[in-house]
Amino acid sequence: MKRLTAACLLVLLFVLVPAGLHAQATRSLSVMLYPYIPDVNNDGFAALTQRLEEEFEALNPEIDLTVIMDVKNNTYSTTNLQNYFTDPNGPQVIELDLMMLDYVVSNGWAAPVSYYSDDVFPVAMDASIDDGVLWAIPTRVCSLFVFSFNQEVATATTSYELVDILNNLDPSGQYQNLIGGFYGTNTLSIYYSDFYIGDKGPDSIYGPGPFYYPPDPAVVYDMSVLFEECTFNGENLCLTEMYEDESVAPAKFAAGDILSYIGFSEGLYYVLNSNPISTETYIAPAPLGRSLVPMVYSDGLLINKQNCDAQCQQDTYAFANYYLSSNTQYWITMSGDAPNAVPRYVLPAQPSFYQLPNIAVNPYFDEFLPAIVNGYAFPTKGFTESRDPLFKSVCQYLDYMMPGNPCTVPTDGKS
Repeated sequence: MKRLTAACLLVLLFVLVPAGLHAQATRSLSVMLYPYIPDVNNDGFAALTQRLEEEFEALNPEIDLTVIMDVKNNTYSTTNLQNYFTDPNGPQVIELDLMMLDYVVSNGWAAPVSYYSDDVFPVAMDASIDDGVLWAIPTRVCSLFVFSFNQEVATATTSYELVDILNNLDPSGQYQNLIGGFYGTNTLSIYYSDFYIGDKGPDSIYGPGPFYYPPDPAVVYDMSVLFEECTFNGENLCLTEMYEDESVAPAKFAAGDILSYIGFSEGLYYVLNSNPISTETYIAPAPLGRSLVPMVYSDGLLINKQNCDAQCQQDTYAFANYYLSSNTQYWITMSGDAPNAVPRYVLPAQPSFYQLPNIAVNPYFDEFLPAIVNGYAFPTKGFTESRDPLFKSVCQYLDYMMPGNPCTVPTDGKS
């Protein structure tokens, strides 16, 4: 046999040795991402997080990225947030629903960010600022929408118009008019706040009213009128734990026996995934209260002040560049991590995303966008402190106002 030359040996070693061993990472970055989006692979986001890590590390081989994404890591829990932000070994970057921003900032757990982009919806930028300081890198936006297989439902501009349309479509009461998950500490509190702003007008966003308790009985009454449309055969499950799993209500709506569904944009994934051949779904901003004032909720990346130093912050900005790129947001939104899957229909906070060719021709994004473009940032100051007593008070009022006493305040400490 001929002896291998040194050059041949080097080529052979290059082919046989895994690429990762050639470019050893010199530092690490741990990122906890918001997990309340459709798990299209039903694998606990394993395929999604693996792809994020591999693509980012290919672009930044000096950084060993760890992505954490698990619904068990409840980032609406103040106890959990304290643990994540104060543990020296906790995640260095956390993607949060920014309704929790004021709580984190007021406890001194986050570091201000120096990451600016013109490609952000103004409403998402507003949500990322607390007391004039930018604390988060905006990632996604959302709002509450009404979904129906009847186009007339999408024309309602007040909750009372919506009730009238639903009753006119089904005067005999053959169908359930509405479904949605309205129960829970965060959920019922934000519905009250949205109704309050819809009743009082957008100027009320900037006062204490949306989170003030005891709640305004007139606002709760308006809620009760709409929520009563969930009642069918003497039973109203929308104010119980039945639909706290955000996949359940849209899947039931998709069967075609319920006239409308209220929920977030990703509810469309569950509708289409449950009934791929369903008739056209019409979508509009949910009219909550006596005027249409869409409230926009935003997610954003926060830097952990406890364990993310200056170099870590620069690495965070590198991750943001990758994560917020059109390519990455496209495959996440369109479920590119799963073969032949229905799009997740989450809404990136970057306007340029909606100009991508395959997005611009998708009619559903056109129906989601008006709420984002014309909406207002959901107020966050005072929300965390008021949500528990507000939930309990609103639930008690609804239980008194509505037939059948549908809303029960937990007595075991759970809310």
